[in-house]
Amino acid sequence: MILAAVSAQGKETPDPVNRIFLVGDSGAWVDTRVNVRTQDHLTVRAGSEVCFSGGRAESCVRSVGWPRESYAESFPGDAATCEDPFPEWNHGALVAMVDEQPILVGRQTVVNGLEGRLFLAINDCSFDGEFRNQGQFSVVIVAENPTAHAARSGRDLIESAIAAMGGKAIGGIKGLRVRAACTGPGGSFTTEVITLEPEQTLFKQSSAEGSVEWLALGDKAWRIDRELGERESADKRLRTIRGHEFHNLLFHLDERFQGHTIPLPAAADNEHGGDAPAAESDDCVRVEMLDLYGAPAAICLDPETSMPLRLSFQPDGKKKEPTIEMELESWREIDEVKYLEAFTLRQGDEVFTYRYEEILPNAVSRANFSAVSPRALKEIRKRLKRGPVEEPEAPIDQPVES
Repeated sequence: MILAAVSAQGKETPDPVNRIFLVGDSGAWVDTRVNVRTQDHLTVRAGSEVCFSGGRAESCVRSVGWPRESYAESFPGDAATCEDPFPEWNHGALVAMVDEQPILVGRQTVVNGLEGRLFLAINDCSFDGEFRNQGQFSVVIVAENPTAHAARSGRDLIESAIAAMGGKAIGGIKGLRVRAACTGPGGSFTTEVITLEPEQTLFKQSSAEGSVEWLALGDKAWRIDRELGERESADKRLRTIRGHEFHNLLFHLDERFQGHTIPLPAAADNEHGGDAPAAESDDCVRVEMLDLYGAPAAICLDPETSMPLRLSFQPDGKKKEPTIEMELESWREIDEVKYLEAFTLRQGDEVFTYRYEEILPNAVSRANFSAVSPRALKEIRKRLKRGPVEEPEAPIDQPVES
């Protein structure tokens, strides 16, 4: 399985494959464990940034480095400390080496016609003290068939993210009950969600103005009015209900999304010859996807831990709606599984915050979702009030009403 960051102690790969490496502040040549052959055609691309002068903001550059012609004048202290390994190339640029043949990578280069091990480094000579480097470039190595390899690596990265959140332990979650304190343009509100596998969801939102509640079973949905003891068909709300399973969505990135691919980094030059500043670019490993309705989605993973950092998708699978952008802020670990605890959600000009005050794995019986009937709804209501209880003595087996 390909992880977001591959260590030099990883298993040697005889043939070039997609890999992702972090190259930056150590000063050492990074052994990619990729053995290049003369017939191979590799594309090496880099993202993120390095700040080469003790982390000073004005020294931050993308992988093309700082222009050589202005380096000594702009950073006289750095330039006087030592000479770069390749003084003819930009300072701090990403470089490679194959069989003692140096290669200027910059933002992107193609490696072919060479034979030997591929190494990566930064064109700098000071990695400690006053002028030390801070930050790392995220480097993607793509083999000759980029589409096929990107799809394979994207899927592997999704598997790495699921493993980082709990892996096999996630499979033990058959039900999940959560309650979140939320804020939005209209003020404060509370969201409660019960999810039971597979595809059974009870969703409720409450505010000072009232509450709304929906139940989804498979491809059917109902709106529930508890005061009147009534329910009405609401199949058009099915995607809305599924879309609010934020707490559970990340555990099913491999099922709820498809076509996982790694886009190759690209950005416009800035005034120093580098890419756009970090504030305008991803500082993570990005995997692009499609949801079950064919709408675009994407997730950004921490390059060191593989944990999700950001998630974007179209609400209800509708491409015309503003994209939902989630900043994943904190996690809570329960029985070896990391649950999303807090996040900020942006959609157009609207901003919402969620903080889960209650996260209860396997807290509700599957029997409560076995049918949509007055008896079932009554039992669900009791469990929402009481919390976890023992299984009912008799299962609910009344048929689903249309």
